[in-house]
Amino acid sequence: MQDAGTTTALAITWGSHQLTLNRAQLGLEPADGGPFLYVEAHLGGAPECPSNSSPTPDQTFILANVPSGPAGSIYTMADGVRGTLFDFAGTLWPDVRPASAVAVQVTVVQRVLEPAASAFVVLDVNATFDGGTLSGRLAAPHCDSLDGP
Repeated sequence: MQDAGTTTALAITWGSHQLTLNRAQLGLEPADGGPFLYVEAHLGGAPECPSNSSPTPDQTFILANVPSGPAGSIYTMADGVRGTLFDFAGTLWPDVRPASAVAVQVTVVQRVLEPAASAFVVLDVNATFDGGTLSGRLAAPHCDSLDGP
């Protein structure tokens, strides 16, 4: 069971701007040897699992290709992990374009992957971009709509 006190707080520093993503959602991508984790962390938008009609969040950080190892596992871009930040509100930069991380480190704090309906992960994340940084903890319950094929 997910720790009751675990919340999402991913702090972004971009130039003189600072903000904190405060919710996250988990998708599972099937792979040999166990699923990869796909996580979206947001500020703004709706708390429900995303759909085609969901409101656009202000900012979204996407963490992809994270191996689903046990607690204590540490993964980086050398393991295939990727991080992408979107600023739909134009708070951090003026145009709607993604910023790809140049370095990412993910530490698995807690994970439950079965049954899928009750799956969740708690991850510590550090990402560096050309224009800023993102760091903190995310707690992500499973959303079927984020699962890969």
